[in-house]
Amino acid sequence: GRRMVYWGLRSEEDLFLPEEAAAACTAARAELHTYLSRPSDAWGGLRGRFTAPVLDRYPTLHDPTFYLVGNGAMIEELKKSLVARGVDRKRQIRTEAFFD
Repeated sequence: GRRMVYWGLRSEEDLFLPEEAAAACTAARAELHTYLSRPSDAWGGLRGRFTAPVLDRYPTLHDPTFYLVGNGAMIEELKKSLVARGVDRKRQIRTEAFFD
């Protein structure tokens, strides 16, 4: 199946091991989408939170499984929005919170 990784951070200073992350995604045949919510003017990549792009993409996916990893508040927000759009919480969403 198709694999997409949405990686959200605040700024360029928060990026860690970006080359390794890109290489891991390439090896797994996954698309990497890195979003910065508070980038500098020099940032040429994607801006904002990745929640809306994930929700926008959902209708085009066939029977997806979502792996939500990171901040507990982000996980709860995205999980709630996915369930409101018809995603089966028990069957299609997996989570791992690193911190709240």
